[in-house]
Amino acid sequence: MLQAFLEIDASEPPFTGGEGWLPTAENVYALPERIRRNVRDLETRCDLAHDVQKMALQADTIRGLDAKVRELEAALASVRRKGERERTMMKTLRW
Repeated sequence: MLQAFLEIDASEPPFTGGEGWLPTAENVYALPERIRRNVRDLETRCDLAHDVQKMALQADTIRGLDAKVRELEAALASVRRKGERERTMMKTLRW
């Protein structure tokens, strides 16, 4: 189910005027009262267990962890390459 959510999230094109807008508490409170009330009503009626919110947070966590894994893998590859060069140099100096 989470994979399906990630695929939908990644495939949705951004809508005009919404670039950079995130549903943070500050941004939601900046909305007009009537819209805030509608958002709260939708959340209450449609997501009683807060599953959508949990999935969105999990998707963000997965993206962050995936980026960190790629960063660490790149650092590890760099260290390995450096170690290989040092070993090659040491072998060359011994001969």
